[in-house]
Amino acid sequence: AVAARVKRDGLLRSVVDAINAVRWATMSAAEQAAWTAYRRALLDVPDQAGFPTGIDWPAMPGSEVA
Repeated sequence: AVAARVKRDGLLRSVVDAINAVRWATMSAAEQAAWTAYRRALLDVPDQAGFPTGIDWPAMPGSEVA
């Protein structure tokens, strides 16, 4: 559980919270919504039924494979 929380917290700090106000302002409403949903999904990781061994990590916006 500790390792999963460390991974989640690292993603929040280094990826999501690193989006500054200037970059945020250049995003479309859809992009902002996607990043907001991603942040919420990361915060909800400990609430998943399989936590901490069976985590379904959310996909970062823009990382989806077509």
